[in-house]
Amino acid sequence: MLNHDSDILWYQLYEDGKLTDEYDSTPSYWTSPVLMPPAGGNPEKLCSAFSCNDAAQISKILRASGDDYPEAMDRHSDLVRTLNLPEWALDFGCGAIAQGSFPEGVSVTDLIKVS
Repeated sequence: MLNHDSDILWYQLYEDGKLTDEYDSTPSYWTSPVLMPPAGGNPEKLCSAFSCNDAAQISKILRASGDDYPEAMDRHSDLVRTLNLPEWALDFGCGAIAQGSFPEGVSVTDLIKVS
């Protein structure tokens, strides 16, 4: 997941190395002053990938307008909570891990590197 300046929430879901889902909360952000509704995002795939049983709530979060989520970080937070991901999933990125910094309770042996 990428949260760009709390204006855009974007993700790609890869399973077995293959892109299986993609989402953009603000697809016209870079191309038009008229904001389009969110695009992509498959709640069932997300729920399957993260062992979540609330696809209806995931759908509601993904499909909500920018008026409902003026800050992309709030949408991200709701997704993390509904998918039962750890809180550090909100603010801990790959850059920190690449530099050897890990969230509390996570070590390098807990991770799988993919190319």
